[in-house]
Amino acid sequence: MGSGLMIIGCLWAGSVSASPQSDIDAIIDQFYNDPGHPQIPGMLVGVWEGDSAVTVTRRGYGNLDLNASGIPGPSPTAMEFSDQMRIASITKTFTVTRILQLAAEGSLSLDDPISKYDGMGAISLANLNVAPRFSESNPVTLRDLARMTSSLADYSNSPGMMAGLQNDITTSYTEAQLLDFARGLDYTPSTWTYSNTNTLLLGMIVEAVTGNPLGTELQNHIFDPAGLSSSTYYPTTNTFTGGHAHGYGPDGEGIYEDFTDASPTIAAGAGGMISSFEDLKAWAQIVATGILTDGTSLYGPGGEAIQAERLAMVVADGPGPEYDLYGLGLGEIEEWLGHSGEFLGYQHIMMYDPETDRTVVIMINMAGFEDGSHIPTELFIDIADYYANIPEPSTVAFLALAGVALIVVRRRAKRA
Repeated sequence: MGSGLMIIGCLWAGSVSASPQSDIDAIIDQFYNDPGHPQIPGMLVGVWEGDSAVTVTRRGYGNLDLNASGIPGPSPTAMEFSDQMRIASITKTFTVTRILQLAAEGSLSLDDPISKYDGMGAISLANLNVAPRFSESNPVTLRDLARMTSSLADYSNSPGMMAGLQNDITTSYTEAQLLDFARGLDYTPSTWTYSNTNTLLLGMIVEAVTGNPLGTELQNHIFDPAGLSSSTYYPTTNTFTGGHAHGYGPDGEGIYEDFTDASPTIAAGAGGMISSFEDLKAWAQIVATGILTDGTSLYGPGGEAIQAERLAMVVADGPGPEYDLYGLGLGEIEEWLGHSGEFLGYQHIMMYDPETDRTVVIMINMAGFEDGSHIPTELFIDIADYYANIPEPSTVAFLALAGVALIVVRRRAKRA
């Protein structure tokens, strides 16, 4: 999908020909119907200003009714807003939140060296290579894990993990087995490099410190206080608890592979969660502000200081998903805060702009584009750019009187 011109609104004879809803719906249609990539099975998009919806729309199917050859069948099922989906790396926002809560209560410190937890539970740091910039006097810390500055290589890129996925996507792994995949891999030289190994370790540290499974900790300390529905949970098997959208990968012209049964254990605390559209809308604002819906802190007493630490970001200039800056389990794109995710068969993004109280959630049930595209991120950037280029009301009135067509160049950002 290349750069082009997008008409935001034609202002003629004192009237505005398009509304934010119709403009944004046109942007959505452009992505959903783009002939430059395989047809996306289904898409959910929501854009809100405060609690008011600008557009909440769905496209396509949650179940393509594939035949044995991977060709869509005669009875596809429409994508539903209530559909559960694997949310991939958006899980990181939850795992890191639990770490921050434990830091707020004094159970751990963000400046703890990770060596402090070596040998606790299933954690073994043997043969995990780190960059030369780290030393005994400058150790890798929990903060480094949370903001992706540890240099630890990504276990999910290891030959062992790749071979396992090619053999059987339903295979279940322990967290210790995932950590084993990272052993001996070369450290990453960039100061910031996105690595699932970081958040995998943080999830294991939550379990070691609390003595409870990560899913239990997330349920009791985040899902329930945040008022999220039963559609948000940390699964330990490859089954869904309710209605869900199937996850697909394109495998040729008009042919799809169904990845719905992939085991979430391949991602653990780095990406194993399941959630839904409405829950991500609520969570996007909570995690960006650090404030629960009842007005209390997500982190308990003193939570403002913890949220400030979370938002102390570094430039995201190394390999990984597209972010301008990255904090503690939270990214910034176009000055909006949130996170993206990609799992076998699914791509999503949730973003919140604290300045304007706008929220965007985009979910699709396909992943693995040949060119490496992350469609929700690209679509979000166009929506963010649309808002960034809307004139103030006084400017609109002036242009309308002048009879000028307002046209802006749409920037298509390329993923790292």
